[in-house]
Amino acid sequence: MATLGLGSEPHPTHANYIASWIKLLRNDNRANFTAASAASRAAQYLTGLAQ
Repeated sequence: MATLGLGSEPHPTHANYIASWIKLLRNDNRANFTAASAASRAAQYLTGLAQ
């Protein structure tokens, strides 16, 4: 986040967002791996744009 100049102040909807992830993770064992992979690709993409 610091590399991209993004703040770390929580957004008002973060609690609901996390709650939805908890529900998904309880129902899908692979969801965490799928999300982590997508997040890694997104971070690489955004970091590339910032450079």
